[in-house]
Amino acid sequence: MSNMYIITTLVRKDILLYLQNRKAILITLIAPIVMAAFFGYVFNTDSNKKPSKTPIALVDKDASTLSAAIAAKFSADATLDIVTTSEDEALKLVRSGKRRAAIVLPPNFERDINVQSSSDAKPAITIQYDPSQAYILGIINGVMTQYVMAAIVKNQFGRNAPEKLLPFRAKATEVTTNSAQKYNSFAHSFAGMTVQFILFMGIEFGIGLLLMRRQDIWKRLRIAPISLVDMIASRIIASTMVGLGLITAIYIAAIGLFGVRVAGNWLGFIAIIIAFALFNASFGLLIAAIGKSPEVARSIAIICHSHFGDAGRRMGTVIYISCVAAEPIATHPDLLGN
Repeated sequence: MSNMYIITTLVRKDILLYLQNRKAILITLIAPIVMAAFFGYVFNTDSNKKPSKTPIALVDKDASTLSAAIAAKFSADATLDIVTTSEDEALKLVRSGKRRAAIVLPPNFERDINVQSSSDAKPAITIQYDPSQAYILGIINGVMTQYVMAAIVKNQFGRNAPEKLLPFRAKATEVTTNSAQKYNSFAHSFAGMTVQFILFMGIEFGIGLLLMRRQDIWKRLRIAPISLVDMIASRIIASTMVGLGLITAIYIAAIGLFGVRVAGNWLGFIAIIIAFALFNASFGLLIAAIGKSPEVARSIAIICHSHFGDAGRRMGTVIYISCVAAEPIATHPDLLGN
């Protein structure tokens, strides 16, 4: 009996056993599609729509011409949702999460700006922000510096001074692999969810090998003229083929229902998927070899998956880049963004 015949028979056995568990197949197929659709809608952007606005509270204690000009600049910003209110009300809005931060212009702000003669005399604009939204502080500092300086220059040097003094203007342009290809958030979400769920499938294949050791089928296999290398090779091949089938089915849904397109090289896209399926099969067996029992292997799998999630997302990003190249990376923590 040749090794190829033995491996083929074992692969066929593993695939048939997996196909018998229809619930597992449906969950492995439906769950990533549903979650990818959800995240795709959450991160879906339309370049024709106005950018989402950041809710900010503005407190004007000065009530001067200068502070009114600053408030007008903030209100005209397309990226900010400004509400002018009292300081106490602004604090309540920030604490309740209805506003990301509050900008407080101090009393006598215009007078102090005009009479200041040293750094100690500079009036202080207070920014009260939610610590969980610390990233907003840098945004507000940049926008506030621009608008306050523009209002001050306009107030001191004339009506049209800011437009004449600014040496540039900002123009926003979307960057993708293809200038005619718009960003598709579903391409990113489907790549990420596919990688995460296929990883779980590979781990289950590895743990399944440990469960076989507790059953009579393992004894029968060991009695038969089958080497350990043949068993491991057949397990890797079977897991790889199942992974390829699941990825193909998920991406058929992505292409047919959500408009995901492979804008890059099709051969490269297929090569990445095959490489990931093979890696996933080997990773599941690695977990099984380290754990040596189903209980320990599952615990190791949880730890590895939690730490391996970043690498999984990066692999998902590699698959995703084959479709379109743009990622809402600003929504990720610094650890993932870097």
